[in-house]
Amino acid sequence: MMGREVFVLSAGAVSACGPDGEDLAESVSSSRSAIGEITAFDTPEDSPALGAVLEDFEVSRYFPSIKTYVDRCTALALKAALEALEELPPGAAERFPVGLVFGSRFACLETVDLYASTGLKRGWRFAPPFLFIHSYANTPAAVVHIELKLKGYSNVFSGYEGAGAAALADGFAAVSTGAADLLLAGASEGLGPLRYAWHHAAGELGTFERPKEGSEPGEGAAMLLLASPEAAAGAEGALGKVRVEPRPPEGAAEVDVTAVTGRCAAAQIPLSAAAFLLSGAFDAGSEAAFPLGKGSGWLVIEKGV
Repeated sequence: MMGREVFVLSAGAVSACGPDGEDLAESVSSSRSAIGEITAFDTPEDSPALGAVLEDFEVSRYFPSIKTYVDRCTALALKAALEALEELPPGAAERFPVGLVFGSRFACLETVDLYASTGLKRGWRFAPPFLFIHSYANTPAAVVHIELKLKGYSNVFSGYEGAGAAALADGFAAVSTGAADLLLAGASEGLGPLRYAWHHAAGELGTFERPKEGSEPGEGAAMLLLASPEAAAGAEGALGKVRVEPRPPEGAAEVDVTAVTGRCAAAQIPLSAAAFLLSGAFDAGSEAAFPLGKGSGWLVIEKGV
């Protein structure tokens, strides 16, 4: 039995290229890389000190109600989700509760480190409790639900590189099978000193004298607003249509924005999908295929339907 058609109504993206999807699209179209020397935080002395970090980003500019600490991964997810929801059809959220399927490999790693280091230095009685509640793998998804008042289908994938692809696949399946009509699907990854040091200790980056080209880590988030035919009916149009195939269709592009954004772990495939949909480098009617992991097939997006 075939499932329902699944449409992409909009996409939101934030990366080192800039805080909006348009920034990513322009960088991809012009092949302008955001990778450079990292000055936002200290890096290991013998590391290349190269990566892609979004400078001067404050989530409170977009969410004035946020007055307390918000993890970097969470902040990026909030901005991407907010942008994706800008194209929500009028009245759609009342008829079809908006859900969220979220993925991240590293999630709130920097907050875990901040909480643990405070407890170890000062004693656990003095470790800030608000840091503890921002340390869970599902914290970004929970905060997005709260701030954007999402009430629909929900799922979280974390701890591995394919978590973002899994989020897209699960979001597609939820809409296709009728478990949801309208949801955000995507991923977020922040980049801070602990994650950078982890990549360096794993031997992924090379050294200051001999950096490994193409290994530079980056940060970012991307969200696709997926909709059933019923939920998409009130929209002026759709960015694309999604399906899952066992192998890439002939002629489908394999889009990867790593050279522009750096390696964004679980957010890489969602960012690449958003770039395909938003960038003028790809024509309407063209297709791109994104791997969903061993034995899981390929997510195929047809642009501009």
